[in-house]
This record gives sequence, C-alpha cells and structure tokens, in this order.
Amino acid sequence: METQAQPAEPARRRSKVLLWSLAGVAVLLVGCLGTSGFGLVGLTGGAGTPTWATPEASASAAPGASDGAGEGSKRSSYPVRVVGDLERVCDGWFFPKSPKMKAAGPSPIGVFVNERESHLYDIPYRSSAAVRKAWDPASPAKVRMVACVDLAGSGKQLKTCKFDDPQLGTVTLMRGNYRLTAYEVATGRKVLDKQVTGKDEKCPYVVLLGSARTIYSGVSDRQMFDLLRKYVEK
Repeated sequence: METQAQPAEPARRRSKVLLWSLAGVAVLLVGCLGTSGFGLVGLTGGAGTPTWATPEASASAAPGASDGAGEGSKRSSYPVRVVGDLERVCDGWFFPKSPKMKAAGPSPIGVFVNERESHLYDIPYRSSAAVRKAWDPASPAKVRMVACVDLAGSGKQLKTCKFDDPQLGTVTLMRGNYRLTAYEVATGRKVLDKQVTGKDEKCPYVVLLGSARTIYSGVSDRQMFDLLRKYVEK
C-alpha cells in the first residue's frame, strides 16, 4: 500500500489588520470604560481550543477534480476531528469525509473571524431543535459549511475608546470592512463571497493592539445570521 507523505505546513492566511499578525504585537487585556460587554461576536474558542493539526494531503486527486473545489484547494485524507481542522477550510483545505450541505434542511456551520472560532449568540430564537443545532453544532465532524470573516480594510473614524489602563489611554475605533466567504467542508466549494461592513461599534474589553493603535468595528452576530441564514436553514 502506498504511503502518503506529510505535506509541509501550508501558508496561513493573514488578515490585513495590525491587530493580529505584525511583529511585536502586544496582547492587552483591559477594561473599557462605559461599555457593557466585548460585543456581539466572541473572538475566542474558549478553554477547549485544540492544537492546530496539519491535514494530510491526498495524492489520489488533483485539487478541484470533480469535487467542485476551487483552484489551489487541498484535499485531506482524514476526516474532520477538531475545530482546528475546520479552520483549515478557510486556508483552502477540504474534507471529503465530511457530510455535504443539504439541498433541503439544516446545514450545520462553523464560523471563524480573523482566524479564530466565533460562536454566534445574538441570533433569533429558532423553534426547531435541528436548526438550533445547525447554528451551534455539537461536534466539528457534523459541520457541513465554514464561514470565514477577514478584515479587508477600514473606513472612517467612528470614535475613540478610553481605557482604564493609563499606559493605554485612548485608542481610535475605525469602521471595519470585511470579506465574508463560506465553503462546503466536504468539497471546498465556495458558496458565498461578500463584502461586509462591521456594524458592532462597541469599545471592546479585549484588545489585540499593534503599533498603529487602531481597532475596528466588528461584524455582529445578527449580521452573520442575516447573511448566512438561507444557507444554514434551507
């Protein structure tokens, strides 16, 4: 039996924002005065965040061959096991052993904002248990679609956020412009590609701050719900 070689670590997509990827970024956990929360979209995977795993590429099929996958897509030879595998979908990987999106009925979704898992909390109550589970899947292996939200640029200045850390002082909040893409996990097929303006203008409690001392409005849960509902709740 032919042995498949482990590929080199694929190049990770990098957001164009100073918040996440510049050398010398300082991670500051601070309290923002006059706000009631971090905002509608949580940007952390929580205590159970797994170690990232590199999928093993299959040599049996060329990227995109009869899968509906886009150019440069990489096929994984093993199934989705952890949240980190789903995040790889945003990097061009697809997992043929995952269930495909349904023509009718709920398709469970995973959401990643600037390469971090995001749980959507502020969405309307869904009466159907199957639909509720689609928005909050019990297992990564059940996810049929992955949505990726990446900062693509900025707009006008919205306000300044004042923090109680004297070393931090005030930080400029700019309008964030994002690219939202969504892919079928099993095939890598792109099902959505849209420019989105972040409407969440709250000053955050958690700041990942670069040298530009700038933060950006975020994409709210309700925005995500409105944009993705027709794909999740078919």
